[in-house]
Amino acid sequence: MTYEGVRAMLANSRSGTYTIGYRFTPDADSVYGGEKTGTITLDMTRIPVSAPVMKITAESSRVLLSWAPVDDAIAYEINLVDGDSFVKVGDTTQTSYAYTDVAENESYSFLVRAYDGDTFSDYTSEDIVTVIVKAEIADLFAEVSVAGHSLILTYNIGVNFCMTLSEEILSDTGAYMEFRLPNETVSRIMVSAAEPVQLSGNTCYRFPCFVAASEMADTITARIVSNGKSSAEYTYSVIEYAQSILESPEKYTYTVPVVKAMLNYGTRAQEYFGHNTELLANSILPAEDKAVSEAGDIDLSAYGIAVTDNDETVSYKGMVISLQSKIVMKLYFDSERELQLSDFSVLDGTRAVSNARLSVGTDANGFYIAISDITAADFDKSFSVAVGNLSVGNVGVFSYLGQALNSSDSKLVDVSCSICDYNCAIEDYLAAIQSELPLA
Repeated sequence: MTYEGVRAMLANSRSGTYTIGYRFTPDADSVYGGEKTGTITLDMTRIPVSAPVMKITAESSRVLLSWAPVDDAIAYEINLVDGDSFVKVGDTTQTSYAYTDVAENESYSFLVRAYDGDTFSDYTSEDIVTVIVKAEIADLFAEVSVAGHSLILTYNIGVNFCMTLSEEILSDTGAYMEFRLPNETVSRIMVSAAEPVQLSGNTCYRFPCFVAASEMADTITARIVSNGKSSAEYTYSVIEYAQSILESPEKYTYTVPVVKAMLNYGTRAQEYFGHNTELLANSILPAEDKAVSEAGDIDLSAYGIAVTDNDETVSYKGMVISLQSKIVMKLYFDSERELQLSDFSVLDGTRAVSNARLSVGTDANGFYIAISDITAADFDKSFSVAVGNLSVGNVGVFSYLGQALNSSDSKLVDVSCSICDYNCAIEDYLAAIQSELPLA
């Protein structure tokens, strides 16, 4: 038998070093002479399997351990760690294990070792995971409820969820409110960032959820997440709160016209994008309130873009806007050189626009610089953008709308008219509110 054959024979033996005795008897006429004996030493030490990478979740009645499969492992040993010692509490051929001998508010540490039929995986202190078993989930969220809602409609579009929260959730630095829309868009606001407000003498916490214009009729699903657990889900929509305002016109004298213009804007955006058109935002309005201005009645001639092009390496191509809660405006450029954000100067009047509102990138239309957070009250605001010896002045949302009003796309014309109406309604609202303020 060859050396390799001996190793193959021992391949399933336990790890270690083996000494094999042999006796060699050649044929009578062999050139190797007479019988020979001796030993061969084989090092059969195996490389240990890798340590499992563990995840741990604590519930009120158990701790759930899970890990990805380890190559060559045939089983896993679960150990409860106490200081420098550990005690085996179970084993499994699966990649998860539930430990149930737990008490609330107690800390537990675990180590899982992989076994390949011969050796266990090595481990370090980093392979030990620790968790605290929290109280029952019902107790954690017992004090959580929706205390009220409010509509966001002047600078953004959306709904505030005003929540009552327990001290345990408030003290959890990782707790957050999660919002989910039907298109699976998910946003989160940390509890620590929520604004405290007073409602009926109680302290509540306000979480804003902003939506795009076309999402006003979409149902927002919200939940509080704390200590790895989720509260019950709460649902609401922009048009639900809008309905409550429209039902009390005496109470919301200044607000009703803005709500109507906003719902018409939302409807035209739904129709333009083909989004949720089976439930239009202005479906809660009477027929006489659903119309928007005609394109011929809107004069945006003062918002024509002024381009000064003294740079042969860069040229201005055009612009688009995205109808988010706050509008984002993109200006496109062709350039012979690679442009960075630092190459641009962007002014709002005479003031430089914060870099936090600016970004550059490339999409299907080419290279762009984007100006974000343009609120409905500032749709009529103009910016100036310069790069090299090229400048684009008097550019803004109304600059785009002035061009869109002449489009052959009737849906684009309608949504452009509705944006203009929404801006006018907000300007009137802010002026009315300002007139009501007492003199200083």
